[in-house]
Amino acid sequence: LSLSGDLERLPYGVATSAAVDKKGRVAVATSNFRDPSGWKRSRGGMATRLYVSNGKGDWTRILPQEEASLFGPTWVGDRIVFTSDLGDGPDVQAQVWSVNASGKDLRQHTSHTEAEGYVRAAASDGKGIVYHAHGQLYWLASLKAEPQRLDIQVPVGEPRPVTLAPGDRL
Repeated sequence: LSLSGDLERLPYGVATSAAVDKKGRVAVATSNFRDPSGWKRSRGGMATRLYVSNGKGDWTRILPQEEASLFGPTWVGDRIVFTSDLGDGPDVQAQVWSVNASGKDLRQHTSHTEAEGYVRAAASDGKGIVYHAHGQLYWLASLKAEPQRLDIQVPVGEPRPVTLAPGDRL
């Protein structure tokens, strides 16, 4: 959807998200009706998969051996960045990961604990990555940087409680 309101259907099929790099390669996450936080540690069935095109219509599945959801692709340079709860154990949290355009050289870029929260909604401008966990925003200035928590104050008014009677509007 353009800023002028024009809608163009992209030729990538049904996908949860898609990202195009400067070379025209496209990374897509397969369709699912919920983000991976709703499927924590789900391994199969509805797990989201990643595919990348070479820009000429040929598609390759990224990390085909992995059963965990691989969600929200974005590009940083020549690497596909995504979030996933890859790993074993009951306390595994989603983290920011990346692979090269061939789906090789898997790297983990964050190490949030259960107390720090499940990493969600990673997005990039092609250089850095912003994401959130437990209601906090984080910034990775590069794929080699340590995550920095962003202290953002939202100017809102003081909360005004609303009292409702149990039978109100019935």
